[in-house]
Amino acid sequence: MTLIDCLHACNSWWRGDGVEPDLLFRRIRAEFAQIVKDIAGEKTIGLTGPRGCGKTTLLYQTVHYLLRLKVPPRRVLFFSGDDPSLFIHNLHAQDVVMAYCTGVLREEPEQFSQPVYVLIDEAHHVRGWRIFAQKCHEKGWKFHFIVAAPMPQLLFPAGSEALRERACLFAVPPLCAPQFLEFYCAYRTVEFDCAAYKSLLPDFDLFEQTEDYARALLEQLPALETFRAGKRNIVEQYFLAGGYPGYFEARNMAAWHRKLFDDIIDRSLYGDILSNYAIKSPEKLKKLLYYIASLEGREQAYAGIGKYLSLNTVTVMNHLHLLENDGIAYVCEYYKANISGVLRKNKRLYLRDCGMKHALLRRQTFTPEEHARAGREAVLSLLLDYAEKNGGKIWYWRGVKGQALYVLERRGRLLPVQFLTGTDIGSGSPRALQSFCRIFSHVGGLVVTRETLDVRDGVAYIPLWML
Repeated sequence: MTLIDCLHACNSWWRGDGVEPDLLFRRIRAEFAQIVKDIAGEKTIGLTGPRGCGKTTLLYQTVHYLLRLKVPPRRVLFFSGDDPSLFIHNLHAQDVVMAYCTGVLREEPEQFSQPVYVLIDEAHHVRGWRIFAQKCHEKGWKFHFIVAAPMPQLLFPAGSEALRERACLFAVPPLCAPQFLEFYCAYRTVEFDCAAYKSLLPDFDLFEQTEDYARALLEQLPALETFRAGKRNIVEQYFLAGGYPGYFEARNMAAWHRKLFDDIIDRSLYGDILSNYAIKSPEKLKKLLYYIASLEGREQAYAGIGKYLSLNTVTVMNHLHLLENDGIAYVCEYYKANISGVLRKNKRLYLRDCGMKHALLRRQTFTPEEHARAGREAVLSLLLDYAEKNGGKIWYWRGVKGQALYVLERRGRLLPVQFLTGTDIGSGSPRALQSFCRIFSHVGGLVVTRETLDVRDGVAYIPLWML
């Protein structure tokens, strides 16, 4: 099979067939809008995120979008770095693209009449793609590159700063609760009218205008109440399943957890991390993953983790850094006004996906306490999704009586967010939020509740099922 034959097999749309429907999601992830916005620009678009979150599907949906824009099919080239038929001989990216130019387009890059879109999946396995992309930019060739890899560091390692500066990087994490809702309604036979429900929600961001968001929900409360039971049922599914889109093709929750445990977790660890970084004790990395799941967000010192794993503190920090870069874990630091206080405090460790956590813990049902933790982590997932897209950071903070909250920091602005599980939170602000506002001279915040929807003294109270 020649290189050109392999490329024809990878690009079925060259035959006029379009993109195979099985390669596309029934719903389009929110990140797709960012790709569309920048696709015609000069910058390389990079997609990063854990294995199984939908990077490859986003690439295929980009192909589908370009074809709908009437881009000539043969001017859209897709290939993957883990395709053995292409890279069994360790080909350079330039070898593949230049063979395509002469064997498929029959044009030289200097003579392009129209742009060519080059989409590379698993780009970190493709030798020399960064050198070739840099060359295309310097020569003014009409190539638009869209590349995907698990981590930003694999796309743009040390030494590729010049190309990184001319790139738009988009994270593709597991679905958060609002996106899960849309996928759930697209894949499952349900009576929940997602479009009607979304039409009742404010058209601005919760974390930008928190008080106004709560007031807008209050105006729509009678209509929203009709969706309460259905939305709660879907949120319960999210707590157990998590946000990997592969869930919607699983037979049941047990089968999905097995796939998460046996396929996605192992492939993320061994295919993405261990194959690209020299780790002396790979079994310790999986043990660390389980340990993070079992902590369930409790505070922990690096030394304590090292004692459990029989690793030194530096190795623990490096392992956590790799898991965080791969989008699997999140290290939440304590909020302090000075950086030395941050460094001394214990961390809160979380798995980014609640489904992965429950697969590791073999959990199919919840106790009340486990349910509350699942809700708290769903709120954290929403905050992380917003922070990653808007240049923010998430901290945790704990009052003297033990109640904790998250702190969203963006552009010098703070939003403390507390999660409460009681059905009636009373007339005052929660203690941790009150303490935080007093100590840091802050006004306002968000309290995520079970039932209460209200605005009091600058604090918005919103039920979890409405987020």
